[in-house]
Amino acid sequence: MSAFVATTSMKRPHVYLRRATSSLVLLRLGPDFDEEGLVELEHRLAELRAHATEPVVFVSDLRFLPILKPAVSDGLVSILRRDNAAVERAAIFVGSGTLTLQMTRIVREANHPGRAVFSNGPASLDFLRRSLNESEIRIAESFLAESTR
Repeated sequence: MSAFVATTSMKRPHVYLRRATSSLVLLRLGPDFDEEGLVELEHRLAELRAHATEPVVFVSDLRFLPILKPAVSDGLVSILRRDNAAVERAAIFVGSGTLTLQMTRIVREANHPGRAVFSNGPASLDFLRRSLNESEIRIAESFLAESTR
């Protein structure tokens, strides 16, 4: 299994993406995520698709995202739509607030029934239990806990 980590630079880490297991992908978008980060995300997801043999499960930590500009929001919808076939399930953890409403709209427009937005970490993990084994759930749980330490 190959794992990879991607960030745009040491100065502005927009995108953290790591394949933790053959079926689990961890994604975190930083507070400076913008048009540049969108391009980086698209590139890294294309790499992931090129090496994937079956759909994967995403755990996405977007708690530190600002409200996205319309161009970034629209770009994210396009990326998610393009990746629908490569995704079995995706739990998108946003915390709370206006970003929850924005991400809910983005996920709805991307039109994949296996994607859901959560403002509660345990609920997001429960959503993934159908697709991940207990070891992978522990990896996802640890990933979500990292940014709260």
